[in-house]
Amino acid sequence: MDSSEVIGAGEIETEETFSPQKVSRWQMLSKGVPSFWLYIPRSKLEEARELIREFKLKKVLLRIWDIDDRGIITITDM
Repeated sequence: MDSSEVIGAGEIETEETFSPQKVSRWQMLSKGVPSFWLYIPRSKLEEARELIREFKLKKVLLRIWDIDDRGIITITDM
């Protein structure tokens, strides 16, 4: 692999930024790359899955993030 080759792109959403209006941005970002990582808060998992199905988004790899009481972030692949 060429060291300048793009292997993917990612978008991090928060409780405040996650919305169905973001789908067009996700579509645009996912079209030009082999993989698109979408990081969303755990509370938005079902809504994100619905949007991905409804809009037939391809190459979207969901990753869930959580923050515990100590401020430690964990990321889980779905």
